[in-house]
Amino acid sequence: MGKRSGSRSSRSERRAERQRAERARDHGLPARPLSSPPAGGSQTQGALDAPREHSPESGAAPSSRSGFPLLAKVLILAFVILLGVYLLGRQRDKALLQGATPSAAVRYG
Repeated sequence: MGKRSGSRSSRSERRAERQRAERARDHGLPARPLSSPPAGGSQTQGALDAPREHSPESGAAPSSRSGFPLLAKVLILAFVILLGVYLLGRQRDKALLQGATPSAAVRYG
Protein backbone atom coordinates (compact mmCIF):
# COMPACT_ATOMS: atom_id res chain seq x y z
CA MET A 1 0.00 0.00 0.00
CA GLY A 2 1.41 3.37 -0.98
CA LYS A 3 1.37 6.69 0.67
CA ARG A 4 -2.04 8.37 0.63
CA SER A 5 -2.20 11.86 -0.76
CA GLY A 6 -3.34 13.40 2.53
CA SER A 7 -0.93 11.55 4.83
CA ARG A 8 2.23 13.20 6.03
CA SER A 9 4.46 10.14 6.08
CA SER A 10 4.41 6.43 5.51
CA ARG A 11 4.15 3.87 8.28
CA SER A 12 7.86 3.05 8.08
CA GLU A 13 8.76 6.75 8.31
CA ARG A 14 6.60 7.14 11.42
CA ARG A 15 8.20 4.02 12.96
CA ALA A 16 11.68 5.39 12.20
CA GLU A 17 10.71 8.70 13.80
CA ARG A 18 9.58 6.90 16.96
CA GLN A 19 12.85 4.97 17.08
CA ARG A 20 14.87 8.18 16.67
CA ALA A 21 12.85 9.75 19.49
CA GLU A 22 13.56 6.76 21.74
CA ARG A 23 17.30 6.96 21.01
CA ALA A 24 17.23 10.71 21.69
CA ARG A 25 15.50 10.14 25.04
CA ASP A 26 18.11 7.49 25.89
CA HIS A 27 20.83 10.07 25.28
CA GLY A 28 19.06 12.67 27.42
CA LEU A 29 17.73 14.90 24.65
CA PRO A 30 14.28 16.50 25.05
CA ALA A 31 11.37 14.79 23.35
CA ARG A 32 9.84 16.40 20.29
CA PRO A 33 6.11 16.00 19.72
CA LEU A 34 5.36 13.52 16.94
CA SER A 35 2.66 15.70 15.42
CA SER A 36 5.07 18.51 14.43
CA PRO A 37 5.78 18.80 10.69
CA PRO A 38 9.29 17.91 9.55
CA ALA A 39 11.70 20.82 9.08
CA GLY A 40 12.54 20.04 5.46
CA GLY A 41 9.02 19.26 4.27
CA SER A 42 8.11 19.72 0.64
CA GLN A 43 5.72 22.41 -0.50
CA THR A 44 3.23 22.45 -3.29
CA GLN A 45 3.64 24.80 -6.23
CA GLY A 46 0.84 27.05 -4.97
CA ALA A 47 2.57 27.46 -1.64
CA LEU A 48 5.78 28.51 -3.38
CA ASP A 49 4.03 31.18 -5.43
CA ALA A 50 2.18 32.74 -2.50
CA PRO A 51 4.23 35.09 -0.28
CA ARG A 52 4.57 34.04 3.31
CA GLU A 53 3.03 36.26 5.92
CA HIS A 54 4.22 36.18 9.52
CA SER A 55 2.21 37.54 12.37
CA PRO A 56 4.15 39.32 15.15
CA GLU A 57 2.87 36.89 17.76
CA SER A 58 4.02 33.80 15.87
CA GLY A 59 7.60 34.22 17.08
CA ALA A 60 9.02 33.37 13.66
CA ALA A 61 11.44 35.74 12.03
CA PRO A 62 9.83 38.03 9.44
CA SER A 63 10.84 37.76 5.84
CA SER A 64 13.79 39.76 4.60
CA ARG A 65 11.44 42.33 3.06
CA SER A 66 11.26 45.33 5.32
CA GLY A 67 10.01 48.82 4.46
CA PHE A 68 12.91 50.10 2.32
CA PRO A 69 15.12 48.29 -0.17
CA LEU A 70 18.75 47.83 0.84
CA LEU A 71 20.00 50.39 -1.71
CA ALA A 72 17.77 53.09 -0.19
CA LYS A 73 19.06 52.29 3.29
CA VAL A 74 22.68 52.49 2.14
CA LEU A 75 22.10 55.81 0.36
CA ILE A 76 20.36 57.30 3.41
CA LEU A 77 23.21 56.13 5.66
CA ALA A 78 25.82 57.64 3.31
CA PHE A 79 23.92 60.93 3.23
CA VAL A 80 23.70 61.09 7.03
CA ILE A 81 27.43 60.37 7.38
CA LEU A 82 28.36 63.04 4.81
CA LEU A 83 26.05 65.55 6.50
CA GLY A 84 27.68 64.82 9.86
CA VAL A 85 31.18 65.29 8.44
CA TYR A 86 30.12 68.57 6.80
CA LEU A 87 28.56 69.95 9.99
CA LEU A 88 31.54 68.95 12.11
CA GLY A 89 33.88 70.61 9.60
CA ARG A 90 31.88 73.85 9.71
CA GLN A 91 31.92 73.78 13.50
CA ARG A 92 35.72 73.27 13.52
CA ASP A 93 36.29 76.10 11.04
CA LYS A 94 34.05 78.40 13.08
CA ALA A 95 35.99 77.59 16.27
CA LEU A 96 39.33 78.20 14.52
CA LEU A 97 38.19 81.59 13.21
CA GLN A 98 36.89 82.69 16.62
CA GLY A 99 40.19 81.77 18.32
CA ALA A 100 42.34 83.64 15.79
CA THR A 101 43.18 87.31 16.37
CA PRO A 102 42.84 89.78 13.50
CA SER A 103 46.61 90.50 13.46
CA ALA A 104 47.37 86.76 13.21
CA ALA A 105 44.90 86.39 10.35
CA VAL A 106 46.71 89.17 8.44
CA ARG A 107 50.15 87.66 9.01
CA TYR A 108 49.21 84.15 7.90
CA GLY A 109 46.52 85.00 5.44
